[in-house]
Amino acid sequence: MVVLLGLALLAPLGAAQAQRVEDTHTVTAEVALVSAVSVTALPPLVTGPESGGAVTGTYSVVTNRPAAQSIVVSVEGTPPEGLALYVDLESPTGAQKTREASLQVLTPDGTATPRTVVTGIGQVSATDLTVSVRTEVGVAAAPGDAAVRLSFELVE
Repeated sequence: MVVLLGLALLAPLGAAQAQRVEDTHTVTAEVALVSAVSVTALPPLVTGPESGGAVTGTYSVVTNRPAAQSIVVSVEGTPPEGLALYVDLESPTGAQKTREASLQVLTPDGTATPRTVVTGIGQVSATDLTVSVRTEVGVAAAPGDAAVRLSFELVE
């Protein structure tokens, strides 16, 4: 009788322990559109009249945009006369160079033109891609340092 009474007292406790309480939560994450290109610092070029120099470095590109992107290179500010500048970028996987040779972004008469260097960039994250810059210096170039600032932009 005592055993049955003990079991009768424990039965409600066991039933209370067997109940489960569940709760659910919804987490919402917003993914922002990302589109960026970054170039490492290129070493300085040292050139003379009718000679050219070339330097190489690396760049990175990341985009999660659904539309294909392109990299456009342009010269910022007033460029020096007598200096031609050519830029070549290695394409990330799935993209294409606009042509096999380097593209001229600065002419000896000082005309700077934005140039699309790489096209068809899909959703990608690529690092350590090669960037090359080559110069041709004419006799009209003034002696001394001629700083040229390049802008690399990722556009649709």
